[in-house]
Amino acid sequence: MTKTKKEFLKESATLNPHPEKIKAERFVKNEFFDPNDLLQVRYELVRGHKKEKLAISEIANIFGVTRLTVYRLIEAFEKKGLQGLLSGQRGPKKASKMTDTILDFIENMIKHDKKTTKDTMIERIKEEFGIKVHRRTLERALKKSLKQKKQY
Repeated sequence: MTKTKKEFLKESATLNPHPEKIKAERFVKNEFFDPNDLLQVRYELVRGHKKEKLAISEIANIFGVTRLTVYRLIEAFEKKGLQGLLSGQRGPKKASKMTDTILDFIENMIKHDKKTTKDTMIERIKEEFGIKVHRRTLERALKKSLKQKKQY
């Protein structure tokens, strides 16, 4: 069974999740330009601004993205070329609340009282650092911290 282009795009994480948002004339009138091909869409978005000198707001409108997305894609292309237009990791790159200082604080609490509960840890973090930490965030941080210690 031969795979379709859409199947290949999906497997490579380059299937545009919103091809219907593309209003750029070349994607509407010319079948060479495929609104399902996210890499092609992003390249044409950057090219539209760089070569055709279209305004950021116009690019955002005809490609169905935010202006911030346009700026980020242009910057990524300038830094990394086509590779920069491929999707990277979505969402936060690391835990922003669970700093090394807070992790050290938690480890110290555990060292002094092995039966310290997660609820107690959350409360103490709030008292000491003025930061409210979700229970799941704490659990992930503890799990990651334990993994790192086992490597050494």
